[in-house]
Amino acid sequence: IYSIPHMSLKKSKSNENDDVELKNRSNNNNNDEINIKKKKKKKKKKKKQKKPNDAISGNWLQLSKQITGKKRKRENDNDVENTFFKKKKLNPNRKKEMMMKNLKARSNLYDEETQTTKIIALDCEMVGAGRDGETSILARVVIVNSFGEVLLDRYVTPTERVTDYRTQYSGIRKKDLQRHGMDFKIVQKEVSELLSDKIVIGHDIQHDFKALLLSHPQNQIRDTAKFRLLQKTRGKPSSLKKLASRELDIVIQTGEHDPTEDARTALLLYNKYKIEWEKDISRKIKFAKRKSKKKKKKKTSDNNNNNENENSNKDYSSFNLIDIANTD
Repeated sequence: IYSIPHMSLKKSKSNENDDVELKNRSNNNNNDEINIKKKKKKKKKKKKQKKPNDAISGNWLQLSKQITGKKRKRENDNDVENTFFKKKKLNPNRKKEMMMKNLKARSNLYDEETQTTKIIALDCEMVGAGRDGETSILARVVIVNSFGEVLLDRYVTPTERVTDYRTQYSGIRKKDLQRHGMDFKIVQKEVSELLSDKIVIGHDIQHDFKALLLSHPQNQIRDTAKFRLLQKTRGKPSSLKKLASRELDIVIQTGEHDPTEDARTALLLYNKYKIEWEKDISRKIKFAKRKSKKKKKKKTSDNNNNNENENSNKDYSSFNLIDIANTD
């Protein structure tokens, strides 16, 4: 009988532990809230105390004192090769090798099937025919893609009797044409297939097209001899050798000419002035379109005027005939 009320008055140890845990949790939560409020107040105070000089670290201030001279201008993306060589200060011959390697290295990313690119470079070598060897005949053709990889390299059997091989400039000998020479028509067909719907780069490229007996749309030709930024005096083109030394700081054509080297140098020159060049061509195309539209409008207006004059003459003649009939 006595055990029942006695047991009800006593609390179990487990209940006591639970109460202690609850109290501890509530205390911890209160402490966390207080800490968060304190942190927020500190942040606000820090923001008020900040000055413009405090934002800069001490290391930067020390470094800025050491830096002297003008700020370096930002280079264009097209001048990546040139900036690399300016830093290194390499020998011109070494520089040329490095430039060509950079072009070749990029081409390794592509398969043999996808080597043809939208932009290609062309260079031809000629030999002399005729009495004094003045008339130029095609002897070799080289086409390079936009990464400097050779797409086509063909020797061509001469269509006329060669009187001057021009070996000191062309690098072509009689044995080269006898061993490796291909028929002109076959080479011409191969070249025309590669050139179709492509932007073609070259130096004084009109002579190359003349030797190949091919034509190409004018808006798809990029001639380094005719571009205004590559001419010291307008209308007077510089040689490829001079342009290479002046613009790219490399030496080419020291002896016999190499058409692959010439095509790649023309490609490098184009890449240097690519943005300005393409802007110029887009302006010319727009101007030509406007001109053609004006011509069409003039033609239509002239035709309308002529028709009106003809109709008026007809009416006048019929009126005269009626008058004559009435008088009779």
